[in-house]
Amino acid sequence: MAGAVRTATGFEVLGFWDNGFRHMTNRLRPIHRPEDCKGMTVRMQPNAIHEELIRCWGAIPVAVELSAAIQLIIRLDVDAQENPLANTVAYGVDQVHRHVTMTGHLYGARGLFAHRPTFESFDPDLRQVVQGAARTAIEVQRRAAADLERSLRARLEAAGVEFVDLTDDERAAFLEASAPAMDRAHVGVPEELFELTRI
Repeated sequence: MAGAVRTATGFEVLGFWDNGFRHMTNRLRPIHRPEDCKGMTVRMQPNAIHEELIRCWGAIPVAVELSAAIQLIIRLDVDAQENPLANTVAYGVDQVHRHVTMTGHLYGARGLFAHRPTFESFDPDLRQVVQGAARTAIEVQRRAAADLERSLRARLEAAGVEFVDLTDDERAAFLEASAPAMDRAHVGVPEELFELTRI
């Protein structure tokens, strides 16, 4: 992947920040299985494969950009959304969605890049220092992100938000329902890369 980014953009990949696993939240009911999503309108970021995933669960995707999405959620014009807990709280969604299902159905990462010509102009020792500092920063950020999710969950539970942790059977039902979207996502992706996503 780093080589592809380098070729396409002219940037050097130093690593990836953790932007979190996305979970379903909604204002209607606990979600344990895909059939619990039937008929729910779900705000999501515009992405054809993500939209298909939500359709596979029987829900209705509402693909809109963030600023419009927050208004839709607050006005109760959509029933559900999917985001890491940090975003759910930052956007105020936790004030109207009292049900969270820890689906972890998508993972977000943010690239940490260096301008390649500048990076390559550094002497080898300095490049090594920059790469080492990036690795250290990424490890710290990932630990902080995991700690934040745990603390946000505790805070939300204390405020009366209901959490659902899927059982193995429930998770298997979501995986089975998701198969058509997974097949579509697989098209054009090298098998060795796609294999990294398998549980």
